[in-house]
Amino acid sequence: MANVLQNTASNSALQGASSLLVMLVEDEPAFVTLLQEWLQDTQKYTNTSKSLASIQLHHVATLQDAIAALPLHPFVAVVVDLNLPDSQGVDTYITLQNCIPQLPIVVLSGLQDEELAMQTMRLGAQDYLIKSQISGPLLLRAVRYSIERFSLRQELFRVHETERRQQERQFLDRIVNRSSVSSVLLGVPAIKQSLPELFQKFSDRFASVLDQAMEQRTHKIDCDFSSILAEMARELSFLKCGPRDIVEIYLDALSRLSGRFNPVREQAYSEEGRLLALQLMGLLVSQYRPYALRIGKPLDRDSLQEENL
Repeated sequence: MANVLQNTASNSALQGASSLLVMLVEDEPAFVTLLQEWLQDTQKYTNTSKSLASIQLHHVATLQDAIAALPLHPFVAVVVDLNLPDSQGVDTYITLQNCIPQLPIVVLSGLQDEELAMQTMRLGAQDYLIKSQISGPLLLRAVRYSIERFSLRQELFRVHETERRQQERQFLDRIVNRSSVSSVLLGVPAIKQSLPELFQKFSDRFASVLDQAMEQRTHKIDCDFSSILAEMARELSFLKCGPRDIVEIYLDALSRLSGRFNPVREQAYSEEGRLLALQLMGLLVSQYRPYALRIGKPLDRDSLQEENL
């Protein structure tokens, strides 16, 4: 979905374009026609400012059609009815949000579904509109405000995320500096520079474990990562890697996962990844303990392999 994420509204989206494309996911043709006419009439008589972009609706009738259309058009927002032929209730919102974490979503609901709409707001929806009370001006205002509010929130999150990652890097560096095991002491350069292809494979494996850990955290699935991490630590010890190499592996994996999810889930990924990185550091240090008593005897790769076979 990387191509979908590129269709994100910027902070100045309403001022920087003459027209903005919004997806409307609704299965009632008569209601779709009504919304399009209302929106057209409202903009015709209220868009007096040339700096204010007009809103254009792109209609699809099902959730699957919506998902298929996402990478094909530069959408800046989505307006969705929760009850569709192929999806019902809050599951509609969750599925859509997972596909487009960086686009604002406005929910349409009936009077009897108002509590359901409020639930989607708690999950991250920007606004909800009751279908029997909707009007052209109300729809136009809800969409425009949602785009601006969401983009400003995303920008604020990016600032906080940059600061948080800097603090996290400093925290991990302090742990590394306290460790007596490092690639410098072992006389080898960092794996990221010396063996970039192998480094990328370790990063891929760490990202895979992190994905599984998040699945366990979200869906309460029992998974044992200790054996996977122990094997990674064993292989890293063969290469005389240190905790700083693990920091680089963790940060690289996290950077590639960044942007796939909404801000709250990205924060959870960061926290879970940090715990896995610390666990991997502990396992790596334990690999070197058999050599701790070899005072004055240099380590070499052959001896490391012999001890760990």
